[in-house]
Amino acid sequence: MNYYGKTKGTSIEKQIAQLSQGEAIGGAMYYALAKVAKERFGLNDVAKEFIELGNQETNHSAFYAMLNGRYPVDEKSF
Repeated sequence: MNYYGKTKGTSIEKQIAQLSQGEAIGGAMYYALAKVAKERFGLNDVAKEFIELGNQETNHSAFYAMLNGRYPVDEKSF
């Protein structure tokens, strides 16, 4: 199913954009925590877990951005 732009121009577009931004900020926080865990404390296993959490948050952010059609794409590619 194609979700691209489904919430663009709707009453929930603003909330979806806020969710996307929140998830992106969360992803950045987890990546920063991974760097601190690894570089300052040598906790490589903990760093890997933080990276995985960051990946999940970033993936969620991308999904919300896609719902709002935030990034222009060639519609024929879907």
